[in-house]
Amino acid sequence: MQSAIWLLVVTFLFPHGDLDDRIGAVTQQINLTPDQIELYQMRGELYVAHEEYANAISDFRHCLRHHVTNSRIYLGLSQSYLHSNQSDSALVIIDKVLTLEPYNPNAKDIQASALEKLDLFCEAAAVRESLVTIFPNATPSIYLQAASAWLACPDPASTNHALEILQQGIHRTGYIRLLQQKLVSIYAQQEKWTDAIKAQDEIIQQSSMKARPLYERATLYIRAVQVEKAKDDLLIALEAFDQLPMNKKEIVSLKILRADIQSLLSTIEN
Repeated sequence: MQSAIWLLVVTFLFPHGDLDDRIGAVTQQINLTPDQIELYQMRGELYVAHEEYANAISDFRHCLRHHVTNSRIYLGLSQSYLHSNQSDSALVIIDKVLTLEPYNPNAKDIQASALEKLDLFCEAAAVRESLVTIFPNATPSIYLQAASAWLACPDPASTNHALEILQQGIHRTGYIRLLQQKLVSIYAQQEKWTDAIKAQDEIIQQSSMKARPLYERATLYIRAVQVEKAKDDLLIALEAFDQLPMNKKEIVSLKILRADIQSLLSTIEN
């Protein structure tokens, strides 16, 4: 999958028309004026957007052979190498971007992705964590990516790094359910039931429809061998269903959830 940041850049640069048409138009200009090297850069960026990475590499390398260099050419070339399973080459080129622009988020994202493809998960995690440090207003997805990267790192301290990043994200961005859910998941994997349930409490407090997070907390209570508390949550969740308007009660996903709650309740009562 292409970097979301890179796609935003491409969308901004080429906001209109069909990519095939634009590639064709630039190719016609190149045929008329082959000495205009900036046209190769433009077409290379279009090829990246079109996921034609071999053609993009050819155009960007043409620019380099003619001594035309800038961070956009290096960025496009490294992106193309990354998606052509040439991660080593992607790392070499992306270093050139970072030399010019040490805080370029696109470059950091490509660097981390290349490291991950090379199974250098701890190094990738450190790069993703640097994005959180560099950008105080980082989006929740950046915190999630950094946490997930640390979880892939075999270092014994990596799980604590992941937890710290998620907690930092929650502190900076306020309540974000995806961050809270990831926090609960990690605590549960570690069998830190008190911490997992505490994090789930926050989800319940912030949720307008509480049946699902109550059900999820009940499953945590069961795993923590606190069956009576699980039973209480399941009963409260069923009461929450009873208070829903009829049109919502007929929503398929909610009907399935209600059946799951009843099934789990029956299991622990028997």
